[in-house]
Amino acid sequence: MVEGRADKIDYQTHYRDVLDSYQVPYEVQIPYTDTEYYDETQIQCTSIPCSGNSCECKAVTVSRSRQVVRYRTETRYRTEYRVRTESYKVEVARWTKTVRVDFPADAILLAGESEAVHVNLTGTIMGQSVDVQVDSPVFGYQALAPQPYGTNGFKVELIRVPKYTGKDLTDGSIHRIELIRDSNPKLKFSDAGVVPRTSVRYEVQITDLEGSNPKEVLNFVATTGKAQEVALKQKLDPMLDYQIEIKTERDGPMVLEKPISFSVKQTSAGRLEEDKFNIQADLGELKIEGTGKDTALIFTDGSPIHSKVETEYQIQILQKEGLLPFVKRNLGVAVLKRKDLGLQTDGSFRIELTKLPGLSAKMAKRAFDKGDRLQVFLSAKRSSYKFKSKQLVLERTLRHKLK
Repeated sequence: MVEGRADKIDYQTHYRDVLDSYQVPYEVQIPYTDTEYYDETQIQCTSIPCSGNSCECKAVTVSRSRQVVRYRTETRYRTEYRVRTESYKVEVARWTKTVRVDFPADAILLAGESEAVHVNLTGTIMGQSVDVQVDSPVFGYQALAPQPYGTNGFKVELIRVPKYTGKDLTDGSIHRIELIRDSNPKLKFSDAGVVPRTSVRYEVQITDLEGSNPKEVLNFVATTGKAQEVALKQKLDPMLDYQIEIKTERDGPMVLEKPISFSVKQTSAGRLEEDKFNIQADLGELKIEGTGKDTALIFTDGSPIHSKVETEYQIQILQKEGLLPFVKRNLGVAVLKRKDLGLQTDGSFRIELTKLPGLSAKMAKRAFDKGDRLQVFLSAKRSSYKFKSKQLVLERTLRHKLK
């Protein structure tokens, strides 16, 4: 039970018209007289009047001046008036009430727990009431209708209701799941649903996605706070993908509507050892055999074949023209996937250059005759979501004269 006094002041809103003045700018054109200077051309003769050939005349420039009317712009201000309506409040009554708040008998706080009670008088002096709100980290409350208390007060009874629903403590409550695969393997995650007066139990299953049986099953209870961590009994392969399933049960009759059970699943992708897929020697030296339509590029790729690694070969072919070494014609660029190429019996790739998708048929007919000098650039680009790097790139270059 909590009892105290609450004050309220009643105001009445009134309105009045207010006349405001404003200085409004405007422009005017002011005339004024100014002197303008200009040049005038005149004909001047040595003797006047002229007779026969005894008169010499020439054009001369003479400076003149005249008075002209000009205008300048001035900014002036005029006063304008506007009416606006403003509101103001007048105190009409001031009243005080004693308010008593009764809590449920089983809503008992433990050491370190606290609640804040907010009491607001509502209505007017002619129709008084009260509103009670409680900020509690533990319980949910509902206030019943206020009742008279004493000669000048209200009594408000609170009943306990569930503070949380199932949706509050399931949707997105478990997140930031992380599987640590070092010498001390562990599972870490955050649970926003660990709240006071609830018990939380977990069952964790970690399954190798390339297998069928759970790698490990763990049962444990939540610790205080959102951060949860549990050590694993077995070491995990850093290259394998695992599925993590966290089955959660929450119970707390004081704060929950009913027990809650739900499950969260997440995949933890393994990492491949990039060094095994980034060995320059695995991409063999380039060779060209044949001429004309039988011209073929031959190379080997000894990198391991892995279902989670995709390799693309980008092939660019240049043809040297004339005697100068830097004059070259680009015959085209093609991109081929390793999985689409067939291996020869000796383990090499053989690619017919005239059939490259980036090489036009017209260019192919002109390019691969005897004596032609070609330069080939090959880039092997490997990518995988299991790589820390975005992409691994190996390159080879070949200069070859067709024979």
